[in-house]
Amino acid sequence: MDAITCMHLVEHLNELEFIFKEIVRLLKPGGKVYFETPHPRTLTLSSPTGPGVGTFTMNFYDDPTHVRPVPVGVLAQKGRQVGLEVGQHGVSRNLIFAAVWPWYFFQKPSRKKYTAQVNWLSWTAYLIARKP
Repeated sequence: MDAITCMHLVEHLNELEFIFKEIVRLLKPGGKVYFETPHPRTLTLSSPTGPGVGTFTMNFYDDPTHVRPVPVGVLAQKGRQVGLEVGQHGVSRNLIFAAVWPWYFFQKPSRKKYTAQVNWLSWTAYLIARKP
């Protein structure tokens, strides 16, 4: 494979070794893997309540299927252990949603409002690694 994406997956797993071994097995030389996971700051965020929120969550533990937070540093360490070259990493956000957060701040609760807020806060972290 040329590329693999693991978006909001690793925090649901008890063990990371198997997935990293499979990623290395499946990637072609030069292939890349993209991980995206909730940022550790989500451990302390309060989730919105009230009408208009629906099932929107901001706190990591609001999702009962989350096993544990997986910081980007842990992903990088696991990747290096199986021979991946760690590349870019950081926080991911949709800048358009983030830019409208100040306007939504004054609006009534809605999914759009909280989507803008999580992008403002950089709710997720990412890491890109490459198979040599």
